[in-house]
Amino acid sequence: MKKLQENQNIVIVFIDTDILMHFHKLDLIPWNEILNADKVKIVLVPLNFDQLEEKHFDQNPITRERAETAKKEIKSFLNDEIEITLKDGVILSMVIQEENRKTPGLSEDNRLLDSIQQYQTEHTKVFITNDYLFRQRVKAKGIVTVELDEKYKRKFKDDSKTKQITKLIKDNEQLRKEIEERDAKEPILDLRFTDGKRDSTQNIVNPGGIRAYAKRLRERRIPHDEVGFAKNIKKAEDRCTMILPFILNNMGGTPAEDVEIKLNIQLSPELFKIYLYRKTKSGSVIIKHSKKTPNCEIITEEDAFIVQYKHEKLKHSKSMELNPIAIYVEDWLGSKDIDSFIIEYMILADNIRQPVTGILCVIVEREETPLQGN
Repeated sequence: MKKLQENQNIVIVFIDTDILMHFHKLDLIPWNEILNADKVKIVLVPLNFDQLEEKHFDQNPITRERAETAKKEIKSFLNDEIEITLKDGVILSMVIQEENRKTPGLSEDNRLLDSIQQYQTEHTKVFITNDYLFRQRVKAKGIVTVELDEKYKRKFKDDSKTKQITKLIKDNEQLRKEIEERDAKEPILDLRFTDGKRDSTQNIVNPGGIRAYAKRLRERRIPHDEVGFAKNIKKAEDRCTMILPFILNNMGGTPAEDVEIKLNIQLSPELFKIYLYRKTKSGSVIIKHSKKTPNCEIITEEDAFIVQYKHEKLKHSKSMELNPIAIYVEDWLGSKDIDSFIIEYMILADNIRQPVTGILCVIVEREETPLQGN
């Protein structure tokens, strides 16, 4: 440890925050003897308090505890005073203001150096730290530095526990990095409606209006216009049908292999019917007579519908639109109390560790006014 010159009258001491946390209480360290000074004035700067406050929220519980202990000791010493006599020949004081405290981009080391250099005194300034590299930086500024002897370190009862906790934290951090690296190599799958949302609002019309509409068309008795009549009826039926288009996203770093999507739609088959909705060259059509295509199948259960999609591959950073489904209101009166329902989904793939699950929501808005014929 570097010794100061003999016969120093007063020495102004600035302290690294780690010294406050890991070494003896300030009143138990023989400052006059260490610094060869008749009087020692210890100055705590705003950075000391900021760092103790920050370490109070550290992920390491031992660091948190030691920072809290140091804060309590300083508070008990000063007792709301700015300067007190710590013991014979030793004064403890604090600097309240710091000129560069909020300077953007200013590092903590430079904050401390600025605080030391800006402190006005005719006496020798000394910085106490056991950080070798920081000590060299401070020396380069012409400030005397002192390394505190290890014999003044606190004897913590929990030193062995500290090592165990530190090791656990390091192991946990390493495990987190390994998981992140592994996840980066896996598909990251996500299901939404094609507009990118997890909820969809569907407007439907009372099916009773279709029958009235058909009756009005028949009463018009347009000869040889069965095709046009059928088109008008289909147009009316579409008005009481909810079309749900889905999109599957792979946001991961590798393609998803043998993908299977299962939708559990919480609707009663007595009140609703579900069909496939296929886009064709001549226009979109509802396939009412087929519940299965090569990549999609609809299974009707007692109180729900299961829709299954299967695809061989979805490339990374790509999206894929799934075959839309059409939900037709079979019983308007019976389903009248249903203003929303959920779709539970589960996504499986050969190269993901566990299924991806989630919920989509459909909000139903009803139009009671019967359709008007044209």
